[in-house]
Amino acid sequence: MLRHASAGGGSTITQQLAKQVYSEKAHSTIERLLQKPIEWIIAVKLERYFTKEEILAMYFNYFDFLHNAVGIKRAANIYFDKEPRRLNVTEAATLVGLCKNPSMFNPLRYPERCRGRRNIVLMQMRKSGYITREEYNELIERPLNIHYTKRSPSTERQTTSSRSSAST
Repeated sequence: MLRHASAGGGSTITQQLAKQVYSEKAHSTIERLLQKPIEWIIAVKLERYFTKEEILAMYFNYFDFLHNAVGIKRAANIYFDKEPRRLNVTEAATLVGLCKNPSMFNPLRYPERCRGRRNIVLMQMRKSGYITREEYNELIERPLNIHYTKRSPSTERQTTSSRSSAST
């Protein structure tokens, strides 16, 4: 599944993980072209030594969700003021949706766009049998309910904004 699941730009989730973890920012097209084959080799090795679930967990733990939210734990804390295990289905779908393009689907700047992306994730969950049609119809009507908590790169809380119910 991970070998064929696109993570944007024609790369698999495993290739994106290899890039996140093992590649420095390329300063030119040539540097980027030289990095790509190395990432492919790393991706093959990752798939050899880790399960699909472990690769996905690593991907979410290294993904930059913006606003100093690197990793799913910080993202859950920053966007919903919760631990990941406490997220409900719509909150989890919102974070998964951000993985497509966190800048484009930024819930603070583009709540409507983010909600639309979240609903696409929920539709995929319905198609895959994780939720029923009735649950899907109810969930897509819910607002984002972002409870943004601004944090510094360290783990200390700076300020908390009021609960947003961006339903549009």
